[in-house]
Amino acid sequence: MKTLMITIFAIIKMTAFLLLCLGVVPTQMLVLALTHGQNAYVVPKFWHKGVCWIFNIRIATQNI
Repeated sequence: MKTLMITIFAIIKMTAFLLLCLGVVPTQMLVLALTHGQNAYVVPKFWHKGVCWIFNIRIATQNI
């Protein structure tokens, strides 16, 4: 039963990742076609935060 739940949870995560990518890629293409400069980095930042949230990745930054 535990392996079934792990499999289902993995499928849910991969589906969420696929849906995120399907929504972000066309949006980024549109942003790149219409704008230049710093605006081109807004959508990839959103994608990165979404991926970290889906896969429960924590990123710690430190001063060097």
